[in-house]
Amino acid sequence: MTRISYARMLHYLHDELALAENTVNAAMDRSGQEFLFLPMVLWEYDLLTLKQVDQIYDWLATACVPQLDWWIKVQTSTPLCTYYFGPFESRLQATYHQEGYIQDLTEEGASEISLEIEKSQPIVLTIF
Repeated sequence: MTRISYARMLHYLHDELALAENTVNAAMDRSGQEFLFLPMVLWEYDLLTLKQVDQIYDWLATACVPQLDWWIKVQTSTPLCTYYFGPFESRLQATYHQEGYIQDLTEEGASEISLEIEKSQPIVLTIF
């Protein structure tokens, strides 16, 4: 599970449940800075209903699912290699940057270069 930022949680609590930032900050202090306890602390102080606590945990379950980013996947035959460049927020952003990567690889002597823009989550960025 990926970590969720405090700012994102605060935004959700403010926009979806109309909780004031200072209320959330005080509850966060009481929860030991741990997001998973925050809804229960807010409920304990009668700032949330049990239905709202369930709503928050449902949101956390979906918000913590990793989202795939856009990556440029470049394959070359000389050297026989696959490169991943990114991440990018959009396909358009990746498209804008692709020419610079091709130019760099060409200047370094790479040949037979093919390129794909894809949504992925590569672990290794250069594969020989």
